[in-house]
Amino acid sequence: MPGCRRDESEAPPDPLPPPVAAVPDTPNDAAPDEVPTHVEVGVEEEDSDRWLFVEAVRGEADGAWATGTFDARRNKLIIDTHEVAQFAVRLDRVPVDWQRLVVIRIDGVNAELRRREFAVYHIALDEHGRWTVLGP
Repeated sequence: MPGCRRDESEAPPDPLPPPVAAVPDTPNDAAPDEVPTHVEVGVEEEDSDRWLFVEAVRGEADGAWATGTFDARRNKLIIDTHEVAQFAVRLDRVPVDWQRLVVIRIDGVNAELRRREFAVYHIALDEHGRWTVLGP
């Protein structure tokens, strides 16, 4: 069948360039197999888009993280966490419509979020494993 086979008269493509060696993320004085136990991530004060902050991790957990999105159409905050014990949400940086029902979903569980007198909501796991809004 015409078109089913490669035309052997075509020149082969140029070979790929050699791979570039990766630069290790470890400090110069650390051994290559040594993994740092604590890494500081600098946050610019001008970062006006950031509204979700991890404040505490569970015990000695490695690799704790939190991600968040806001669905304006549904007026819903969606937050997923891993090994996080407490996080903060800066609601003055999220276009929440307080005239409508505000839903917050944390790790797959929906709840109503009520307006408070403060812009930063600190949310922590209680002794029963439920997320609870703390005071300012």
